[in-house]
Amino acid sequence: MPDRYVETAQTLGASSTQIVRKVLVALALPDIYNSLRHLFGLAFGYIMLAELINAQHGLGFLLMTSQRRGMSEHIILILIIIGLLAYGIDRLLFFFQRGLFPHRIIED
Repeated sequence: MPDRYVETAQTLGASSTQIVRKVLVALALPDIYNSLRHLFGLAFGYIMLAELINAQHGLGFLLMTSQRRGMSEHIILILIIIGLLAYGIDRLLFFFQRGLFPHRIIED
């Protein structure tokens, strides 16, 4: 499929620099954004893991404190908050993706 776009740009007289900048980069941007959105979940997991190690503030600190004190209802609530936060950020990024690339069919 990208070959058609490149051939069309060449037919219209685009230089090789214009083809790279205006055709190939434009074709790659939706996939790059989608990959970054998916990798955010992995990064969010690492941030939470880093917060669990010697944290002074944040959800990781609350989780460790609740674990030490045996407050299982707090632990469950914090885990639910972490999941909802990650899901909300993913939905926000998905919303931006639909606005930035309306011509692309996005599988959710």
